[in-house]
Amino acid sequence: MSEPPASGAIGPSSLSVPAELAGMRLDRALCTLWPSVSRTRLRALLEAGGVRVDGVPAGRASAPVEAGARLEL
Repeated sequence: MSEPPASGAIGPSSLSVPAELAGMRLDRALCTLWPSVSRTRLRALLEAGGVRVDGVPAGRASAPVEAGARLEL
């Protein structure tokens, strides 16, 4: 698993969803996995198509994530 950006700057980054986050809303999972990035910034990325789930642009922020899914910023 790669490490989230340390500075709040968002470069290409990806993480796998751990089992304990399975079923969590996508937007909340993103906030949990990338705590150094603001919720506002993550929401803007979601709306702009800058978040991918298993290589596919993310849909709804409220969509549940699956354990092992690859989230990419």
